[in-house]
Amino acid sequence: EIVEGLGEFVVSDGCVGAELAAILNALDAGTYYLTARVEETVNYTAVEPYTVRFDVLVADNSWNVTPYIMQWNYGGYDKTLNVIEAEARYADENNPVRFTVSTDAAGKDVIGGLSAFVAPDGVVSDDVAAALAELDAGLYYLTSTVRATDNYGALAPAAMKFRISKAANYWDE
Repeated sequence: EIVEGLGEFVVSDGCVGAELAAILNALDAGTYYLTARVEETVNYTAVEPYTVRFDVLVADNSWNVTPYIMQWNYGGYDKTLNVIEAEARYADENNPVRFTVSTDAAGKDVIGGLSAFVAPDGVVSDDVAAALAELDAGLYYLTSTVRATDNYGALAPAAMKFRISKAANYWDE
């Protein structure tokens, strides 16, 4: 099977053009075969086709931006200020970084409404924001994950401890 856009191409001085490089960089993990041939010219004889097998491996994933959440005082959660962020080297709209909030580092005691949510550009949905705003003062864990795909590995859950501080109390005259 010929990969779309790869058919026949010319290599000049051992380099491929930018368009071809982009196609090669976008290949899915798997096994491929490259057949090279040299056509006869006025000055050179033809060379029999030569086929080389090569593998595109599943890429290891890593965090470009370590998962974090901006902490707040009880009653003071604001989804535009208390952003939740993490950036995986490999993640996309079909397989985004997902977050879960729990009361234990293992991520087993998950808080209702705060499981496997996303935070595009660090901002959560209104439903998630409402659940975060209702949390009591205390210690929590934000767990971030990315599932494995055919092309890149998973990111094991990374738990980050965060605290919602008690609100300051005062007398109102």
